[in-house]
Amino acid sequence: MQNKLALQKSVNRYLGHESGPRDRLRRTLQDVAECLDDTFIFGGMIRELGLGNSRAFKSDIDIVSLSTRGEIYNAIKQYSPQLNKFGGYRFLVGTQLFDIWSFEDTWAFKAGLVKGSAAHDIFKTTFFNLDAAAFHVKPRRFACSDTYIEALKLRLLDLNLQENPSPSGMVRRAIRMAIENELLITRRLGEYILENLQGNDFDSFGAPFIRALDRYMCSENSGHFSFEPQPCLFDAASKSEAVKVRTNRGLLAA
Repeated sequence: MQNKLALQKSVNRYLGHESGPRDRLRRTLQDVAECLDDTFIFGGMIRELGLGNSRAFKSDIDIVSLSTRGEIYNAIKQYSPQLNKFGGYRFLVGTQLFDIWSFEDTWAFKAGLVKGSAAHDIFKTTFFNLDAAAFHVKPRRFACSDTYIEALKLRLLDLNLQENPSPSGMVRRAIRMAIENELLITRRLGEYILENLQGNDFDSFGAPFIRALDRYMCSENSGHFSFEPQPCLFDAASKSEAVKVRTNRGLLAA
């Protein structure tokens, strides 16, 4: 994707595709947006479409609304939603999971990290730079942060808002996103990953990435980190060595 208009067309094309699952998705979004004016698809789905993964996209769909929590519940109660610990709701339609929350309940706003005075402030709340984008459902318009399009062109993954309630979870997401999408990693995100590793972050999928990232961060290279997997690295030995590297630096328990 090269620009906002291209991304807007991509999302509209994805939602407009005629198939059973897409029809249910489209109807669900339309029904919610009819009840809640200012409703946006946010973050991951937009990122995956921008990276060219429309056919493979199977994740939850995040929705944020300027309506109140009570208004949101009334709009989705037919789907038997479950309240989560952050004040949002999760519900299932067919096989598609949705997470929806009120703009005012956004974690970064409630934690006092970002001032949520206007709709575009939501872009300041994402952990990853490539999640700072949204699609306004009713007018079918795309919007994003000022740096989003350039980062997408470069396939560059970076920190946007470092503070978050699940550092280890963000580490696992960063590793998987970088490997599966062949993304570049900035040095500051690389440092965050190495500083917040937990023992269960090491598996045959992620250990070679951690090992290569550790070497890169110890070098004087000022560019972005690029992971080039080698089949011979995906084994138990590489996992053990990666864990040993970080343990020796005192960042993991023995």
